[in-house]
Amino acid sequence: MNGEIARRRAHRRGASVLLAAVTATPLLSRAANTDSFIGTSGQDWNTASHWNTSLVPTVGDTVNITQSPTSLFSVTFDGSYTSLTAISSLTLDGSSTVGVVLNQGTAADNLFAGNETIGNTGIATFNQTAATNSFAGSIYLGYSSGSQGTYLLGSGASLVNTANDNVYVGFTGLGTFKQTGGSASFFSLFLAGSSSAGGLYSLSPGGTLTVSSLEYVGYGGAGTFTQSGGTHTSSSWLYMGYFSGSGGAYVLSGGTLAAYQESVGYQGVGTFAQSGGTHSITNFLTVGDQPIIGSQTAGVGIYTLSAGLLSAPSENVAYSGTGTFVQTGGTNSTSNLVVASQTSSVGSYSLSGTGVLNANSGLEIVGDQAVGHFNQSGGSNNLGASGRLWLAAMTGSQGVYNLSGGSLSGQAATVGGGSVAGGTGTLNVSGTGSLTLTGELAVFNNG
Repeated sequence: MNGEIARRRAHRRGASVLLAAVTATPLLSRAANTDSFIGTSGQDWNTASHWNTSLVPTVGDTVNITQSPTSLFSVTFDGSYTSLTAISSLTLDGSSTVGVVLNQGTAADNLFAGNETIGNTGIATFNQTAATNSFAGSIYLGYSSGSQGTYLLGSGASLVNTANDNVYVGFTGLGTFKQTGGSASFFSLFLAGSSSAGGLYSLSPGGTLTVSSLEYVGYGGAGTFTQSGGTHTSSSWLYMGYFSGSGGAYVLSGGTLAAYQESVGYQGVGTFAQSGGTHSITNFLTVGDQPIIGSQTAGVGIYTLSAGLLSAPSENVAYSGTGTFVQTGGTNSTSNLVVASQTSSVGSYSLSGTGVLNANSGLEIVGDQAVGHFNQSGGSNNLGASGRLWLAAMTGSQGVYNLSGGSLSGQAATVGGGSVAGGTGTLNVSGTGSLTLTGELAVFNNG
């Protein structure tokens, strides 16, 4: 009897050990798949038979919708993903002549992925009109040279970067991002990521774009940003024409652009054309930034203002490069305007038509350490109650102000630097030009 009890106890102990071992052993997760779409054009994502694995893509999978179609090939996205079920990557690609398009248009159908490549070697489009597309890696529009990638973001849709990664509109190919509504939230944004790339971003009324880190319009190639409406917030540097050989153009005709600081023509060629809207800068604006460094060219920047509002605490027209500011209308408000700042710079400011320049009782320097020109044939230059105009501030500099029309008013003007040191300053008043100073007009021997 005692032997039987012992055998039963031993059996129970063995069963308990086996159960503990099974409990302690983790369940093996499914190996990630490479999922290729094998359905026909017009079919949906969320049907298992449309994939080579006979499974709908799930967590960690590499997803490819790559075709060589003879006519536009479309797929309807009707999946539902979260950060816990995110796919590893998504690639959309067609041939060099006919594209593939993925349509995301139902509110509950959210996508969560790592990297997304739209146009790897051919043509592809991501068309999002609803729901949320979250990506924890980077987005590439036009990855390879010769490829074309397009992203369409419409009203009611949201595109969100959940990690500190980049959006490339034209990586080495051609990229286009058209935002007609909805919201886009990025860490960094690159238009034309390399010398062979081209990048175009257009923002229309109803759209909201937020970039929390660096933003480049023309990083290595030719980039263009056109804004006719909506709200664009750039929380760090916004560059137009970053590297030598690049070209960056920003066209603002409506909406709001709010940036922390901007460089128009850093080492490349940058242009900013404002014909409407509101452009506000928290720190400073530089037009024509860097000098010649080794084999790198100097930055060349051109800002044209014909309508709308521009404001920045500090503005440098030609910091160390070549800068030109042409104002025929609109209002430019600043507390510190310098035309031709550093010794290597060449700068000019032209004011005409209905343009209004407000110095907000600050300082306007034409020719700080280099050669600067200010030509006014119309409009009004308001230095403010305690504002001063300074022509040729430092030794070796040249500052010329030609006033042939419009009005120039303020407290004081210094021509020729100062009593101790300065450059060569010239103030010419002719035609219908009007000069009104409540304080002194100081002209020194070198003025």
